Amino acid sequence: MKRTTIIIISLALCLAAWATNEEDPESRRRILHITELYNHDLNDSLIHQATRDLEYHRNHQCWENYYETWMHMVNTYVFMGKVNKGLQEVKQIHADATDRNDKYGLGLANYAMGNAYQNMGYLDEAITCYRQSMQYMKGTNADSHKLNDVYSYYCDALNVQKKYEKMESITSQWKVFLDSLVTSGEPVSERSSKVWFAYYYIARAQHNLGLNRLNEAARDIDEVAKRSADNGDFISMSVLYYRAQLYLQQGDYQLYTATALISLKHARFPEKKLTFAGSLL
Repeated sequence: MKRTTIIIISLALCLAAWATNEEDPESRRRILHITELYNHDLNDSLIHQATRDLEYHRNHQCWENYYETWMHMVNTYVFMGKVNKGLQEVKQIHADATDRNDKYGLGLANYAMGNAYQNMGYLDEAITCYRQSMQYMKGTNADSHKLNDVYSYYCDALNVQKKYEKMESITSQWKVFLDSLVTSGEPVSERSSKVWFAYYYIARAQHNLGLNRLNEAARDIDEVAKRSADNGDFISMSVLYYRAQLYLQQGDYQLYTATALISLKHARFPEKKLTFAGSLL
C-alpha cells in the first residue's frame, strides 16, 4: 500500500477519535491506526509505529491501548513466521501485566501466547492460554470485543483436535456473549457485527462438519456467506473452503472439485483474521 493511502487512513481515524469523548483522543487515534495497519497486513509499518506508540501509551498511562498495541505487535511477528520473536515479546507483556496486576493485559498476553503456540502446533498449550485469556478478560471492564477474537481462535484449536463436545459448549457461550453485545445498547458498527457473527458461524460449521451434521453445516455456511465481502479475505475464503468440505462429505465430487479449484485461484488461505478496536471500525 502506498504511503499516501496510509496517511488517508490515519487522517480518517483522527476524525473518528476526535468525534468521541475519550479522555485521551491521541491514544485512541493511535490504537485505531495500529488496528488498521494490522488488518491490512502492513507489517513493517505496524512494527515501526507500535514501538513509538507503546512509549506514548505508557507515558500517558493508557493501559488498555498499551497492551492492545503490544498484542498486535506479537500477533504480527507470529503471522510473519517470526514466532520466537513473538514469544519473547509476549513473555514481556505477561511480566509487565503481572507486575501491574492488570487483568486485561494478562488476558491479551495469554491470547497472543495462544496464537503463538497454535502456530507452532502446540494445541494443548494454546487451548490452555485461550481459556486463561477468557477468564482474565471476563473479569474486566475493558474492551469486551476482544473476547470475540479469543473465542474464534479457541474454536479453531478445538476443531483441529476434534474436540467437538467442547466446541458445542464454547460456541453456545459465544452466542450468548454475541447476543448480549447486540442487546446491550453499546454502539456496534455493522462491519464489526458482520465479522463477529461470521466467525461464530464458521466455528459452528466446523463443529457440525466434524460431527457429520451436514444439513446444519450447510445452514451455517450460508450464514457465513451472507456476511462475506467475497474479496479473498478470511471470511470469503472460509465460505469456499467449508462449502468444498461439505460437498466432499455429501459425496458430490463434481461440486467439490469445482469449488476447490475456485478456492485455489485465490491467494493462500489467510491465517490471520480481522480484529477491531472497539466499535468505531
